[in-house]
Formats: sequence, structure tokens, C-alpha cells
Amino acid sequence: MRVAPSAGPDNPDRLFIEQFMAGGWHDRPVPDSPLAQQLRMRLVHAERGSVEASFSVDESFTQGGGVIQGGIVAALLDFGLAFAALSVLEAGRTAATTALTVNYLRPAPQGDYRVQGQLEKHGRSLIYASARLFCSQGRLVATASSPMAIVAM
Repeated sequence: MRVAPSAGPDNPDRLFIEQFMAGGWHDRPVPDSPLAQQLRMRLVHAERGSVEASFSVDESFTQGGGVIQGGIVAALLDFGLAFAALSVLEAGRTAATTALTVNYLRPAPQGDYRVQGQLEKHGRSLIYASARLFCSQGRLVATASSPMAIVAM
């Protein structure tokens, strides 16, 4: 009896995005990332090179001034960048943020947010992505851009 070769390791987020797109899904919770679960992340829409996700950020992620800590805002944006990159990669590949430029445009109180991530350029070893973070009132809160290394798992 012949056994099919193992597919090898894969990024569970990449696999989830692939299944999301193939299944025509909309608005599903992200299952495999502990931080995504704590931030109540949901993948709202995905197509090759472009994603939209939502988050519900509670007071445990705020700092003394009552707004979301800047590193968490950056994390929300990084999810958008990474998921956009993962949407174009094949099994056994993942993307690693190599640098992250964040522009904070207004304070971000606890609440609901949407991130839109998209690819700017897809090369052989690097992907360039950008993301925009919006509050529940639709105002732009922060933006980010990043070169991301394409890495074998």
C-alpha cells in the first residue's frame, strides 16, 4: 500500500485563510492564534492580496490614559499585513515582518476596530504590504507598512 507523502509543516493562519477563500466564507473567528482570540479577531473578507478583519479590544489592552496601548494598535495592523501576505503564499511558506512603520493618527479607545491589509508588491523573497486601522465610527486611526520576508516553514 502506498502512503501519500506528508504535506509538511504549515502556518495554521495561512491554512485558515486558504480555506476561508476557497469556501467563500465571510466573518469567521480566527481559530489558531491566542492573541487573535484575546482580541476577538474575525476574518471578515479575504481575497488574494487583500484582507479585512475585525477586532473587539477590551480594557485589558489599554494603558493609563485609557486608550489602547500603542503596541497593541501595531499588533492589529500587523495582523492585517501578515494575513494579506499569507493570502498569496503556498503551503509550507509563511511571512515574517522584517520592519514595521506605524503612523498613529488619533487615540484609540477600547472598542471595535477593522483593519484592511493589502499587498503592494510580491517578489520572490519579500512581500511589501500596507494596512489601515479604522474605529467603529469609520475614522482612520493608524496606518502601517512593512516588508515581509517569505520564509519556508
